[in-house]
Parts: sequence; structure tokens; C-alpha cells
Amino acid sequence: CLVLARHPRAAAALGEAFRDRDTDKIYWAIVLGSPRPKVGEIRGWMRKAPGAHDADREMMQRCVQSDEGAVHAITQYAVVSDAAGRAAWVALRPVTGRTHQLRFHMAEIGHAIAGDPKYKCDRPTPNGLGGALLLHARALRLPHPSGGELKVMAPLPKHMQTAFDLMGFDTRDARDPFELFEAKR
Repeated sequence: CLVLARHPRAAAALGEAFRDRDTDKIYWAIVLGSPRPKVGEIRGWMRKAPGAHDADREMMQRCVQSDEGAVHAITQYAVVSDAAGRAAWVALRPVTGRTHQLRFHMAEIGHAIAGDPKYKCDRPTPNGLGGALLLHARALRLPHPSGGELKVMAPLPKHMQTAFDLMGFDTRDARDPFELFEAKR
């Protein structure tokens, strides 16, 4: 999902909504293994790893609050479906918006996103999931400038649909991606 403003006033309103965390973003991922508990929140401090000065090599690392460049990150997750413990379809809701936050957090709890070339864990990758990063910006909910709210959902890209089919995941199991997190608002 991508939001574009048609004029400066709308851009300012959108910027304020994101800054004030009046927006909700939901991502879908296929992760290695199946997180326990099935619903949870990941909190921690992270910072850019030293030595990576360009975007292609940039990585985040765990740190403590007093470290230079430390930022606090919070991600909520919910397992939507499980493929016999080998992989899981997970809905992710970033409460904060840090660089690589979702990828970093899932790897930190031992359930890296399948196909991630940077953030890995020691779990085996099921056959057929080793290609592209299996992370998708599924939905966005934000206040509409004229009142109410705007909810946008993006269909799965082809590589994600192929992986869903391979693992036996059915998108009808999560008709409304926000529903999994309603109790946490």
C-alpha cells in the first residue's frame, strides 16, 4: 500500500497523521517456524549497525537505550495460519516505524521472514520459500481529511500468492486484516 497526496495541504495532513500515529499499517509475512505465543508484542531497542553506510548494506542490531543512535521499536504480531510448524502466515502491525523493524523483530524472536537475505534465524527454510522476501504491505487505515477513515487493502503480489498456495494458506482466513489487532487499539 502506498499513499500519495494530491496537494501540499493533504501532504501535511498525511504527514501529521503518520507522525501522531493516527494510522494503522498491517503487513503480512510468511515466517520460518511458528511463533509462540500466537499473538504477542515485541519491544526492544535497536540501532544501525556500525560500518553500513549505504542502504543496500544497512542493517539494524540489538542495543540498549544508552547506546548512541538507539531507538525503541514495538511490533504487534498475530499468527493467522500455521503450516505444520515449518512456516506460519503472520500479520504484523508496527506500532513504531523504524527502518527494517519488522524484519529485525521477527529474526530476533527466532522466526525470520522467509526469503530475507539480511535478517536470518537458525530455522530451516521450507522448499519453495527461499526466493524473494515474503513480506507484504497488506493494509493501511488512516483518517480522511474530510472526516471518517480511509481503509486501503492491497492484493498479494504474485510471489506471495505462490508461497501462500505452496503452504496451504487461504487469504479468506483474514478477511479484515485489522480485526486481529482491534483489541490492542
